Amino acid sequence: MLAFNVIAYFTPEEEHEFYSQLRRIVKRGGFLAVSHSNMLFDFFSLNRYTLQFFQNHLVLGGQYAAAVESLLARTDLPAGDKALPLPVRENPLTYALKLKGYGFAETRQEFINRHEAPPPVLQQQTFPDTLAVPEHERWKLLFTCSQFASLTLRQ
Repeated sequence: MLAFNVIAYFTPEEEHEFYSQLRRIVKRGGFLAVSHSNMLFDFFSLNRYTLQFFQNHLVLGGQYAAAVESLLARTDLPAGDKALPLPVRENPLTYALKLKGYGFAETRQEFINRHEAPPPVLQQQTFPDTLAVPEHERWKLLFTCSQFASLTLRQ
């Protein structure tokens, strides 16, 4: 089963139903390949998503929100249609745990849409190859890639 650039548009309820149905229809030993928006990219993007990431996942206590926002120069970006966050974003470090709850085991994870610098400072966006990144440098992809893909096996 393939689901590329789909799940991010689901509501949390639709996402739960999607995985529940996959568990029902994918045979044991069958594969599921999905791609997701990478929640950890928000940490690298240095824009409104970075602020939201800190507020929602790292900073304990609302009293620090204004202080964190003051450290970021471009919380007005991205503007327009790109300012709408996708309902479902995944943390690649915890995604395997989520899959396990639906009867799947992640066998491989790869990253795509690599950014050479945070989006507010890029003049032109290119997406360098991620498969050629040396093993000792691959940890950087957790933060510099806006999407990741996962290959999973139905248990």
